[in-house]
Amino acid sequence: MSGVARVLLGLALAVPLAGSLTGCITLPTDGAVVDADVAGEQMEDQVSSIDGRPPQPGASRVEVVNGFLESMMAWPISTNVAKEYLTDDAAAEWSPDSTIIYSSLATPREDGSTVSRRMRDATLLDQSGGWRGAIPADRSTLEFQLTVEDGEFRIVDPMDALVVRTTWFQQRYRQASLYYFDPTGQVLVPEPVFVPAGESFSTNLVNALLAGPPSRLRGVVDTFIPSGLSVGLSVPVVDGIAALDLQGDAPQTSPAVAELMLAQLAATLSQEPEITALRVTIGGKAVDPPGGAAQYDVDSAEAFDPADTGTAGVLYGLHR
Repeated sequence: MSGVARVLLGLALAVPLAGSLTGCITLPTDGAVVDADVAGEQMEDQVSSIDGRPPQPGASRVEVVNGFLESMMAWPISTNVAKEYLTDDAAAEWSPDSTIIYSSLATPREDGSTVSRRMRDATLLDQSGGWRGAIPADRSTLEFQLTVEDGEFRIVDPMDALVVRTTWFQQRYRQASLYYFDPTGQVLVPEPVFVPAGESFSTNLVNALLAGPPSRLRGVVDTFIPSGLSVGLSVPVVDGIAALDLQGDAPQTSPAVAELMLAQLAATLSQEPEITALRVTIGGKAVDPPGGAAQYDVDSAEAFDPADTGTAGVLYGLHR
């Protein structure tokens, strides 16, 4: 990983979620009643597929860097073409685990075998899609070291992040929440994140949840979903029932822990209106809902809703 990447991925700046993506919003005080569209949801069915353009023979260093940056905005998301701009060793190791968003790029600068591009209005999402804030202007320059491999320029040190334009991001990502538990295991805690929208929305939600809480939330939230699980190719939904065939070792869990696991998955997937219930297996073994039910209704997660904790009339505040 390059020095720039280490600096970017080490940032932990807290800013409002509005940030530079949404700009200023004001509320109307008069006028007709109209239907409002949630940003991102209206666009997800309209955006077109984008195929990455592979490197061309004889491309210059700058052209290789520009092609790499453009190919990261393939849609549906794929890094296959982007890896063609890297050396064989770099392509084998490169696995973007965060997202950098920028409004525009300054003119490229070439210094020997290094090409740099300065990002304007750069912000960072962590591995789970959580908002990490603005990247300072003095740390917003991407630097790429290039070498010659098989007679063509290739990038040696890509940053471990997907780097995309704000306009591309706004049209293709959706704000949602991943649901964990408070340390007592009694109340579900939503963690706001941004995930790719479209047909893979449910799959992306589950993948993000399976990754577990980010390190910045240690001691704040907990998860009852075992580590090391993967969702496979997709989360199929038939007649409103989502089938989660999770890959990995099936743990020995008590009925109480199984219920908490199902509640996390149900609360997270309830953001997809099509889904009304879940059936979950881990390593081919069914995770049984409470009471021997055949499936777990997403509404069952409301038993752990933080807005319904039986403390009506009591006001709470959080200090430090």
